[in-house]
Amino acid sequence: MKKFGILLIIFLGLQSELNSQTHPMTDDEFWNEIKQVRRDLTGRNDIEFNKKVDYCRWWSESVVRHKEEDTSLSNVVSYSSKCMKHLTDLTNQTLKDVTGSEDHNSHVLDDE
Repeated sequence: MKKFGILLIIFLGLQSELNSQTHPMTDDEFWNEIKQVRRDLTGRNDIEFNKKVDYCRWWSESVVRHKEEDTSLSNVVSYSSKCMKHLTDLTNQTLKDVTGSEDHNSHVLDDE
């Protein structure tokens, strides 16, 4: 099974929100749905991923408020995606520096 990137997970969560015409999701439900999709895909509760999602949600909401931009979920998700990519890149670079190899077990968002 291929691991899906955060963009796919966010897309699936967003699609779920858009398709739910009779009972729209709250922001909390949306972010919990992303964690649930990850849990369903990997078959385990990925605590590190959940912490990253929570941090990037907080960071992106802070950026939107600071820039006084539209607080729509899609705008927050856009910043959150950038945050997740940046954290993944930092993790991969750190693992590369520590192991001295690009062949590491990056468990975050890489294809198998």
